Amino acid sequence: MEEFDELVQAPDDSGVLDLSHRAWVTLDDAIWTWGTSLIVLNVSFNRVEKIPPGLGQLALLRELDVSNNHIEEIPAAIGECLRIRKLKCNGNRLHTLPKEIAKCKLLEEVYASENQMQILPSEIGKLTVLRILQCQNNKIKTIPPELGDLLSLDDVDFTNNPKIDNVPAQLLNDTPMIVWICRHNKMHRDQVEELSGANEELEYMSQLSEEEKIRMREEIEVLRHEKHKLEVERPIKYLKAKAVTTKYAKIICVIQ
Repeated sequence: MEEFDELVQAPDDSGVLDLSHRAWVTLDDAIWTWGTSLIVLNVSFNRVEKIPPGLGQLALLRELDVSNNHIEEIPAAIGECLRIRKLKCNGNRLHTLPKEIAKCKLLEEVYASENQMQILPSEIGKLTVLRILQCQNNKIKTIPPELGDLLSLDDVDFTNNPKIDNVPAQLLNDTPMIVWICRHNKMHRDQVEELSGANEELEYMSQLSEEEKIRMREEIEVLRHEKHKLEVERPIKYLKAKAVTTKYAKIICVIQ
């Protein structure tokens, strides 16, 4: 926080703390001490570069607005904000959202447009009550197929992400089609993974078969070696002579 700024006031009686439009670069540590009273935190339209992990101490937080700042990442600590329902982080320099966001099971609205995001974590597909997902004007390459699992989505926008490869550009703000395509892509991916797993198992079994052949060849070679040793120790002529002697001995026994 800049030296000339006034002291941070506590949240009002409704649990709202509005710190927008103050030209702040850093956030006062006092903010993270109001975990039992802060419900709505608005620090939009500043020059904030980083959100400290102290964010995770805001146990009652329901709305977080950090839009229009210079933030490059949302801390993993947001996963500790279990009651959060709305996240506004548009107009920043984000490259992605943390996978820990999956822990925010009550999250209904995410506004992440006008950033530099190249990927969106697949974990977002675990936000079962998510209704709004705004990700337009980014650099996202693939819409996570896991979005197909979110039946509550009714407002999705990925327009102006020219590198997206799994949904046609003309459908990037068509929520039903995006959800349908994602569900289809996920189904297809799961089938491919299942087939790949079966193929790997067959290859493994084939390798076992080859290994068994090698083992048998090695055993045969050992037996041949043992046979040779026996032949050296007990010559073939001796064995033949012994066989003939044994034969006549049996005949004599019969005659007697």
